[in-house]
Amino acid sequence: MAKTNHSNVYLVRHTALDTLRVAKVIRKADMDSDTILREARLIKNLKHSHIPVIYDIEEDDISICIIEEYISGKSLRSYINDTDNIKTSEICDIAVKLCDILEYLHNCDNEIIHLDIKPDNIIIDEHNNVKLIDFGSSIHKAGLTQAGMISPGYAAPEQYSGKELTYQTDIYSVGMVLKFMADSNSTVHNKLYPVINKCTRHNQYRRYKNVKALRWELEQTARSDITFFQKIKFINKNAINKTSSIALNNTYVSGSENVSGSVLENYKINSIYGIKNYSYIIKVS
Repeated sequence: MAKTNHSNVYLVRHTALDTLRVAKVIRKADMDSDTILREARLIKNLKHSHIPVIYDIEEDDISICIIEEYISGKSLRSYINDTDNIKTSEICDIAVKLCDILEYLHNCDNEIIHLDIKPDNIIIDEHNNVKLIDFGSSIHKAGLTQAGMISPGYAAPEQYSGKELTYQTDIYSVGMVLKFMADSNSTVHNKLYPVINKCTRHNQYRRYKNVKALRWELEQTARSDITFFQKIKFINKNAINKTSSIALNNTYVSGSENVSGSVLENYKINSIYGIKNYSYIIKVS
């Protein structure tokens, strides 16, 4: 599947279970084996549906082999390359799902910082779930300064300079991933670039305080995306009368003139977003 200066990655099959797995074989001569084993065992304790499960860790005199879950789907890089004119709200949706994973990592008992967030390590599966892979550079947050493997274009400045690595180090990388997605569609620049700029400030302590704050900002940006959210005023849920019908999951909305004074005919939607007593009806173009 992949090869680096320090390791080989193989797609293997469990003979008894007839299930695909990923085997990462790391040469001890090239890396600090104690650190690799410590971090692998750290990741093995994680329990999150959007993070690959580590099933086994083995070693001999020459190498360390880590067996983990195979995550099927497209890398974010491939997904964006195959998608025409991705909308701001779709970019925000992907980033919010990524923030959910990072919030789990940053707040788990071991307070893990991923340190290698990039489009190639983000997988979009067939159900549009976002999954984060490759924890080879991850560390336990303890004011550490080790940089691990650095991905140019996505690594934060402090990863190069040997300064303390923090949650904001991951936030910088999320900002660069947002930029990668935004650059694929020039029409979204004005909406996303304030968020991107704050994520990628050189001084890590001037970035978002945590991914929860970043996620909130992304959700607000998605709601303000006029090109995706077809705002039919703010329709009061209680004003929708019995003659109106609303069906979800890519069906159509129809209604009478009594729906908050609006006639809703043939609006294709995929969901209704509630905000207190009001809703957005979302039109899928």
